[in-house]
Amino acid sequence: AQWFLNEFEIERTERFEFKENKGRHTLLMKNCMKSEAGEIRFVCNNVERKIPYKVTDAPLRFVTPMQCEMVATENSICELECDVNRASAEVQWFKNGELLVEDADENIEQVAEGRKRKLVFVSCQPENQGEYVCKGVNEGDAACKCDLTIAGRNIKIRRGLQTCEFIKNETAEFEIEVSHDNCRGKWFVNGE
Repeated sequence: AQWFLNEFEIERTERFEFKENKGRHTLLMKNCMKSEAGEIRFVCNNVERKIPYKVTDAPLRFVTPMQCEMVATENSICELECDVNRASAEVQWFKNGELLVEDADENIEQVAEGRKRKLVFVSCQPENQGEYVCKGVNEGDAACKCDLTIAGRNIKIRRGLQTCEFIKNETAEFEIEVSHDNCRGKWFVNGE
């Protein structure tokens, strides 16, 4: 008996095994590849049978889903991350049910690295808060989600204002030091 894959005779290897038991012939193929798709043919004496051989991707699974809930601090970097079972899987990201269009927001990057899928917030803002879903493209209902909360920064005054006296018509300088960079402050004179 002989087995053929796309007109090439299959040799017994670790990947290809043959079994025969009371007239029943079996071909075991390990690690099926899409590039091999075509035809399998069995020949024994003058008897021949052919069947089409098709290989499809495994259904998408989220091997490591995103955290169900995440809290990020305003202006911080935040990554929503999950792992899928195959590197070729395409995903889409949704916020509160709306598709996130790639490159529509400079503050959000969609990243695919091997089997990792990430949604990266370069600088978290309050408007980034919401429910995020990562869903496979044309993959049924395979999805995972995360509720992202953006917390305000815990800004503290490191060095406060000093009481000063100034001479009329001279320049007055006031200085205060806070715990975080990029803080938008407001100055008031007599409450206005």
